Amino acid sequence: MTDQFYEKHYGRNPTPARIKAVAKALAPKLGQKTRWLDIGCGNLDTSIALIEELKRLGVTSEITVTGWDVSNTAVHAVRARDYNAEVRDVSTCEIAETDQGAWDVVLFLEVLEHLVDTDTTLRNIHSLLAPKALLVLSVPNLAAWYNRILLLVGFQPHGTEVSYAPYRFGLQFMGRVLGEEPGVAATAVGHLRSFTLRALRELLAYHGFAVRKVIGISNHKWDLVGRCVAKIWPSGSGNVLIIADRSCE
Repeated sequence: MTDQFYEKHYGRNPTPARIKAVAKALAPKLGQKTRWLDIGCGNLDTSIALIEELKRLGVTSEITVTGWDVSNTAVHAVRARDYNAEVRDVSTCEIAETDQGAWDVVLFLEVLEHLVDTDTTLRNIHSLLAPKALLVLSVPNLAAWYNRILLLVGFQPHGTEVSYAPYRFGLQFMGRVLGEEPGVAATAVGHLRSFTLRALRELLAYHGFAVRKVIGISNHKWDLVGRCVAKIWPSGSGNVLIIADRSCE
């Protein structure tokens, strides 16, 4: 079921707020040449948009991009755009010697929440990073300001799912607000894990990462409250973005 799900539901349509936040954080840290691995790359829209934003910010680094995804469909789409891509599941695969320490930036945006084995995943990613390389990771925030309210009144937190079915179990009013038709709109995206900022920081530290920067992100332009919260209270933002490296370096 999972394999079939991701053949249709791979990453597309990058979020502008996340693109700007990542580019701004990376811009001063890239060298003359950057080996860039996008794990869970989807059709590579996010990496392409990020590189364009980095150019707009004046970054001149020569960036070589490779994408990994579990979806054959996504990988074929990336290759059709003349980029390198492989079908790889970072939560289960063995990391080849040629990939160990081979990457200057590992992009891992909105992927960790889709995986069962987060421990193998993070150990593998740790082995991929070159000395002084950066992990750029983002996840939905279980402790987002609106989820605190939803839980208080007994609703299912936004961004958590109990089924692959296209139905907002426990949060139907949100679907109605967004104009979705129950059972028709593809609301389920396959989230299997949920993270607060505190838990994510501790998980990363456990697996040998040092968190260098935390950024709150609001993904919706119309969410004025969320945009304010993201700026002043990252642990209450809708999504959290983390820049980390290997703590042993």
